[in-house]
Amino acid sequence: MKGRKSLSEHVDVMTVDWSSRTERLVARVYLADGQLAVNNVAGSWENVIERPLWDARTHETVDPREDPTRFFRLLPAALNGSYVDVTSVHTGNRCPFAESVEVPMQSLDLSVSGNGRRRRR
Repeated sequence: MKGRKSLSEHVDVMTVDWSSRTERLVARVYLADGQLAVNNVAGSWENVIERPLWDARTHETVDPREDPTRFFRLLPAALNGSYVDVTSVHTGNRCPFAESVEVPMQSLDLSVSGNGRRRRR
């Protein structure tokens, strides 16, 4: 947010409010000393974020405790839906939430990602 130093590589977890056409930051996820770290902004999201994910490309389950780097890279493609979404991996200078925890809804790219879901630009 405003006044903070540039953030290292991370993903932002957000809720999508279709009625107000906004996206609200609820957690920031990054790697710290080789382990997955969750910085909650609103509420507690660890139980949602830290569940093992299915890697559609390799047909394997990826557990954040066993392979945190792979899990972190997989998170944007694996955890997205109508009301919760995750940004792609980025740094602070490219962060859509650098100035505010709520931003106008971004348009979606109509191309299909590896898991068969539409992804944001």
